Amino acid sequence: MWSLCNYTELLKAASRKLVFAAKAHSVSTMAAISYTSWYRLNDEKADWIIYVTDVGQQQHFDMLLKAAKHAGYPTDGALKPKITYVGFGLVFGEDGARVKTEEWTDQELDQTAEAFGYSAVK
Repeated sequence: MWSLCNYTELLKAASRKLVFAAKAHSVSTMAAISYTSWYRLNDEKADWIIYVTDVGQQQHFDMLLKAAKHAGYPTDGALKPKITYVGFGLVFGEDGARVKTEEWTDQELDQTAEAFGYSAVK
């Protein structure tokens, strides 16, 4: 078994697979990414999972893919399900500060998702 320490260092641990992150926010983000990946693979039986976020989240997905690779999961897309990360530039608000969707209301998230959906099919 293995664990990751500070995102890259592999250590032998008491037969548990653990990811250690440097900050509390990183831990909650990695937990959410890991769970949603597990859910999509096991419950939804996904063939291909594509995560699309701003590049500010890229480190989290790099960690997830490195952990998967170290655990023996082929990350080159040779086997299904395939997991891909796509990053885009950062999004800034009118005040010049980076937009953080975790601070949005459910209504703001729904409106944005709907706008992106319509744009994607045009």
